[in-house]
Amino acid sequence: MTYSNEAIGKLVEPARLHRSIYTKEEIFELEMERIEAIRHSEEPSVDMVRQLLQLKGIGLNSAWLYTMEFFSWRKFRNRKEVGALAGLTPTPHESGSRTRYEQGGEPAHTWYGC
Repeated sequence: MTYSNEAIGKLVEPARLHRSIYTKEEIFELEMERIEAIRHSEEPSVDMVRQLLQLKGIGLNSAWLYTMEFFSWRKFRNRKEVGALAGLTPTPHESGSRTRYEQGGEPAHTWYGC
Protein backbone atom coordinates (compact mmCIF):
# COMPACT_ATOMS: atom_id res chain seq x y z
CA MET A 1 0.00 0.00 0.00
CA THR A 2 1.40 3.41 -0.89
CA TYR A 3 0.43 6.75 0.55
CA SER A 4 0.15 9.86 -1.52
CA ASN A 5 1.95 13.07 -0.71
CA GLU A 6 -1.50 14.62 -0.50
CA ALA A 7 -2.48 12.35 2.41
CA ILE A 8 0.76 13.05 4.26
CA GLY A 9 0.54 16.75 3.35
CA LYS A 10 -2.76 16.96 5.21
CA LEU A 11 -0.93 16.05 8.39
CA VAL A 12 2.03 18.41 7.93
CA GLU A 13 1.87 21.82 6.26
CA PRO A 14 3.77 21.48 2.91
CA ALA A 15 5.45 24.90 3.19
CA ARG A 16 7.30 23.66 6.26
CA LEU A 17 8.58 20.46 4.64
CA HIS A 18 11.47 22.21 2.85
CA ARG A 19 12.80 24.24 5.79
CA SER A 20 15.48 22.94 8.10
CA ILE A 21 15.47 25.59 10.84
CA TYR A 22 12.48 25.99 13.11
CA THR A 23 11.76 28.19 16.09
CA LYS A 24 10.70 26.63 19.40
CA GLU A 25 7.17 27.84 18.76
CA GLU A 26 7.05 26.17 15.35
CA ILE A 27 8.38 22.90 16.80
CA PHE A 28 5.76 23.03 19.57
CA GLU A 29 3.06 23.78 16.99
CA LEU A 30 4.17 20.86 14.81
CA GLU A 31 4.17 18.50 17.81
CA MET A 32 0.65 19.62 18.70
CA GLU A 33 -0.48 18.96 15.11
CA ARG A 34 1.00 15.47 15.34
CA ILE A 35 -0.73 14.80 18.65
CA GLU A 36 -4.07 15.92 17.19
CA ALA A 37 -3.49 13.72 14.13
CA ILE A 38 -2.71 10.75 16.37
CA ARG A 39 -5.89 11.35 18.37
CA HIS A 40 -8.29 11.91 15.51
CA SER A 41 -6.88 10.79 12.14
CA GLU A 42 -8.14 7.67 10.37
CA GLU A 43 -5.06 7.42 8.10
CA PRO A 44 -3.42 3.96 8.07
CA SER A 45 0.00 5.55 8.59
CA VAL A 46 -1.20 7.23 11.78
CA ASP A 47 -2.44 3.83 12.99
CA MET A 48 1.16 2.62 12.62
CA VAL A 49 2.34 5.57 14.73
CA ARG A 50 -0.17 4.57 17.42
CA GLN A 51 1.14 1.00 17.40
CA LEU A 52 4.77 2.12 17.76
CA LEU A 53 3.84 4.42 20.64
CA GLN A 54 2.79 1.36 22.64
CA LEU A 55 6.42 0.17 22.75
CA LYS A 56 8.66 1.22 25.63
CA GLY A 57 11.42 3.59 24.57
CA ILE A 58 9.58 4.91 21.50
CA GLY A 59 8.36 8.48 21.80
CA LEU A 60 6.17 10.63 19.62
CA ASN A 61 8.94 11.91 17.34
CA SER A 62 10.57 8.50 16.90
CA ALA A 63 7.27 6.78 16.16
CA TRP A 64 6.34 9.48 13.65
CA LEU A 65 9.75 9.40 11.94
CA TYR A 66 9.93 5.60 11.69
CA THR A 67 6.42 5.38 10.32
CA MET A 68 6.62 8.21 7.81
CA GLU A 69 10.14 7.45 6.58
CA PHE A 70 10.29 3.66 6.87
CA PHE A 71 6.98 1.88 7.00
CA SER A 72 4.16 3.97 5.55
CA TRP A 73 5.29 3.86 1.91
CA ARG A 74 8.27 1.49 1.58
CA LYS A 75 8.01 -2.26 1.11
CA PHE A 76 10.74 -4.26 2.81
CA ARG A 77 11.43 -7.86 1.82
CA ASN A 78 13.40 -8.74 4.96
CA ARG A 79 14.86 -7.34 8.17
CA LYS A 80 18.26 -6.72 6.55
CA GLU A 81 16.71 -4.08 4.30
CA VAL A 82 15.29 -2.30 7.34
CA GLY A 83 18.70 -2.41 9.06
CA ALA A 84 20.46 -1.10 5.95
CA LEU A 85 18.05 1.85 5.68
CA ALA A 86 18.60 2.66 9.35
CA GLY A 87 22.37 2.56 8.79
CA LEU A 88 22.85 -0.42 11.09
CA THR A 89 24.27 -2.81 8.49
CA PRO A 90 26.89 -2.37 5.77
CA THR A 91 25.74 -1.72 2.23
CA PRO A 92 27.37 -3.82 -0.50
CA HIS A 93 29.24 -1.89 -3.17
CA GLU A 94 30.36 -3.88 -6.18
CA SER A 95 33.08 -2.70 -8.49
CA GLY A 96 34.34 -5.18 -11.05
CA SER A 97 35.16 -8.50 -9.45
CA ARG A 98 35.52 -7.09 -5.90
CA THR A 99 32.76 -6.59 -3.39
CA ARG A 100 33.32 -3.97 -0.69
CA TYR A 101 31.09 -2.88 2.16
CA GLU A 102 30.64 0.82 2.78
CA GLN A 103 30.36 1.94 6.39
CA GLY A 104 30.96 5.65 5.89
CA GLY A 105 33.82 7.72 7.23
CA GLU A 106 37.52 6.91 7.12
CA PRO A 107 39.09 3.63 8.21
CA ALA A 108 40.51 3.63 11.73
CA HIS A 109 44.07 3.00 10.49
CA THR A 110 44.22 6.11 8.25
CA TRP A 111 47.05 8.46 9.24
CA TYR A 112 47.09 12.15 8.43
CA GLY A 113 50.07 14.48 8.20
CA CYS A 114 52.81 11.86 8.63
